[in-house]
Amino acid sequence: MSVKKYPNFTLEKFKNFFKSSSLATLQGDSGTGKTTASRNLASAHKDLISFIGQKNVIYDSSLELNINLNNKDDENLTNYFIETLRLSHLKNISKRLCDIASTGERQRIVLARSMMLETKYIIIDEGLSGLHEEIISKIVKILKNNGKKNFLFITHQSYLISEIANNFDVKNI
Repeated sequence: MSVKKYPNFTLEKFKNFFKSSSLATLQGDSGTGKTTASRNLASAHKDLISFIGQKNVIYDSSLELNINLNNKDDENLTNYFIETLRLSHLKNISKRLCDIASTGERQRIVLARSMMLETKYIIIDEGLSGLHEEIISKIVKILKNNGKKNFLFITHQSYLISEIANNFDVKNI
């Protein structure tokens, strides 16, 4: 399936974003269809692609519940959860309720939640915007080396674009 505005944005073209790296960015002017094209592609291939939008729900509960939504409780998953906390720089808030998390912590909670998903590809729409460059750099380094998932960041953030080698403009898809 392709998107009406971008008929060439197919699953195969999307997979090509990740030939040389597990991270890529999709950029373009506001209103050009980056989010719509990506959301539609993810909807058509739910078994392979998860879409994490700009508006996400954070529950007034524990960090573990917020990250580990609907996953089974087993030892491997618990170990993966602990590793996810470390990777997303959230370990320091693991005992607090999430309703008092800062905006940056909320973004990292959503990123950590995406890492718990079973899909191979994850599209994150403006998921690192507003985070300090030092945190972005650490997260990008960790995600590059994760070996399990591929992440496409929809972004206008020049610093994130400079951190990731695979950058694609929506005009070229």
